[in-house]
Order: sequence, then C-alpha cells, then structure tokens
Amino acid sequence: MDGVSNKVEFHYQFTSDESDIPKKMRKDPSVALKVEGEFEIEINGNTYFKENLALLEFYVSLNEWNKKIKKKNKVTEYRYYTMEYEEEEPIISLIPFDNKARLTTIWETQQLYNVFDLHYIIEQMRILKEKLKRDIELHYKISVQHFIGQIPLRKY
Repeated sequence: MDGVSNKVEFHYQFTSDESDIPKKMRKDPSVALKVEGEFEIEINGNTYFKENLALLEFYVSLNEWNKKIKKKNKVTEYRYYTMEYEEEEPIISLIPFDNKARLTTIWETQQLYNVFDLHYIIEQMRILKEKLKRDIELHYKISVQHFIGQIPLRKY
C-alpha cells in the first residue's frame, strides 16, 4: 500500500460539559485541561489511537502549528505534548518527508502503515482544527481565541 492510498479519519467526543467550567473561569488558561474528550485516529478504518485528551490544548497546539506553516510557507514537523503528562516523546506527531508524511503516536492501539500524501494529511489536520474550534465553542460556549497564546505549549 502506498502513502497516497492511506486514509485518515479523526473522531472525538466530549467527556466534559459546559457546566464543568465555572462562568468566571471562561477565559482562564486552566480551562484548557477541563475541555476533554475521547480522541480517535482511524487509518483505513482501523483504530490507531484512542485516548482521552485535553481537546482545547490540542486545538491550540494545532493552531500554532498551522500558523507556523503559513509563516514559513513550508510544512514543518508537528508535535503534540500535553501538560497532563510529562512524556519525553510527543503524544501525536506528524513528520514530513519528500511529498509524504508519517503520522505517529506513542500510544498506538496497533501498528499500522501510516504514511500519507503530504497535501492530503495537512488538509485533514486543517479540517480537524476548524471542526474542533467550532465544536468546542458550541459545546462549551467559550471563544477559543481567548486561549491562543495563553496556554503554555512545549516548544520544539
């Protein structure tokens, strides 16, 4: 199977609610860890990753990476670390090479061939970022804009 034929799907379901965030904390960066959900990565219909994540923190991480791509006009490596765990390796990463990219996680549920066409996987991650933004704002009635630059992210 070549990288072009691999398909990825991202799924998430919130495991916390708007009521878990007191009104006076709606703009507090600590809210990032209260916006939680089960996040799943499927490759060709097979579960590759399925864990509970801080979805607002993950969104901010994706957003920062997207800004870096636009600024440099070049796809750069993506690494997602979380404040919840002190892992040495990124929880989720995307490693570009040539016109392809490898999607990896330290918590894979099974080993799968996960090399994708670069433009395809970048577009799927952009769609994920936009969908996460919309769904977080609707579900929690908060603006993610308040958290951009406020949540500490590990630099790489």
